[in-house]
Amino acid sequence: MQIILLKKVINLGNPGEQINVKPGYARNFLFPNHLAITASQENIKYFEYNRKQLEKKLKHEESILINRCNSIKNLERIEINCKAGVNDKLFGSIGPRQIAEKIKENNIYIMKNEIKLPNGPLKLLGTYKIKIQINQKIFTNIDVILKKY
Repeated sequence: MQIILLKKVINLGNPGEQINVKPGYARNFLFPNHLAITASQENIKYFEYNRKQLEKKLKHEESILINRCNSIKNLERIEINCKAGVNDKLFGSIGPRQIAEKIKENNIYIMKNEIKLPNGPLKLLGTYKIKIQINQKIFTNIDVILKKY
């Protein structure tokens, strides 16, 4: 099935590309999520006519994401007070949800799935460098300091 991508789709293509995909993938994923439209003659003409507006909209969305990333970068570090026992081991653990809540306290919007913890939840006191990935290209690092209270 021939489609035209409206947004960037990982491992598929960029906006404006006309590609061939399986019909089920298009009907069940791309069309409901407004990522693509069918490549009929009418849609091709419509897309070419509105291409500049779409590119402008995508640049605007990307600038919003970059501004959000810069505000997180300006935060530099966050401190979380935790209960800890012997050998600085935490009672429980600190995961993406707790880190996102602490960042939201600084009036910065972030979702927990944007926080990447490659080694899993944090279980010891100390300083950790956490990667926050807004999208495929936009990411930053922030220091998370776990302190005993």
